[in-house]
Amino acid sequence: MSAPHCLAIVAISLSALAACSGGSSAPTAPTTSAPVVIIQQAPATPTTTPPATSPTTPSVTNYAGRWSGQFVIDRCSGQGSLEDLFCSAASGGRPGGIYPVGSRLPIDLDLSQTGSTVSGLITFGQIRGTVSGVVRSNQLLTLQGTATSSNYTTILTYWDTSIVGGLLDGYMSFDTRYTGINGVASVATHLTGVVRR
Repeated sequence: MSAPHCLAIVAISLSALAACSGGSSAPTAPTTSAPVVIIQQAPATPTTTPPATSPTTPSVTNYAGRWSGQFVIDRCSGQGSLEDLFCSAASGGRPGGIYPVGSRLPIDLDLSQTGSTVSGLITFGQIRGTVSGVVRSNQLLTLQGTATSSNYTTILTYWDTSIVGGLLDGYMSFDTRYTGINGVASVATHLTGVVRR
């Protein structure tokens, strides 16, 4: 067989081989269908909303009413004639001052209250005036005010009381002036037996 015929036969054979192999010269990976994976989700956990709660308002101690009792002088200080007038103790035939240490004097309060706000009247014997203040978060009452008579002016400088066993218990301080005498007498006291009538 001549060379051109051999080449023709080889060419035909290669063509047939290429046709049987799919006509691609590059290797290809086998194609297999991937398995189907079913992912099952866990059922959603139901959420429960807690009931709404409103913050509780703390109760406020009620100081309203008419209070009567006494206050005891713990300390009294002044200058010169003013100290004699207010603070001196009785000696021999000489009368003492108005507020000698240890003496007990009457006090009356007539208070009204709205929420934590307190106001009303205060009376020290013949000296009368008005007071106002608040019940603080610790339930203690704080007051301030001024009381007067014909010759006296008394300014409440400290008031800190609570209700203990039905009694108004605590401390009070005031400054007192007297018409015609220069200076101020400062008096510190505590309440005793002050009850709501």
